[in-house]
Amino acid sequence: MINILKEIERISETSDKEVCGIVTEEDGRAKVTELKNVSDNEEICFIADQRQFFDAIKKTSFYDKSRRSNIVCFFHSHIHKNETPSATDMKYRLKNILHIIYSLTTKRFFLLYPEGGRNAE
Repeated sequence: MINILKEIERISETSDKEVCGIVTEEDGRAKVTELKNVSDNEEICFIADQRQFFDAIKKTSFYDKSRRSNIVCFFHSHIHKNETPSATDMKYRLKNILHIIYSLTTKRFFLLYPEGGRNAE
């Protein structure tokens, strides 16, 4: 089984721009999928490629109840600041899904739960 946080860290550390993606689970196996960042300012903002995003969602029970794959969380990185969610992160997040933010500056994660947020140790 993959360690989700280690995989998000690995993806984030190999890029000089904000990365984003989705983590899904099927039959106890996690899958971390990076989505293309199509933002005009990739160093401080991310916008997930809409086609990739919807293709990933369509494969889950979130979109089609007959599917066995479930969304675990969405993730993205912060390049030049800490892991705390920005006002933009809070405004545009899907409020009923866990979000994980990884900071390349602090090397820490923030888990933004549907009911609020708390830091991961």
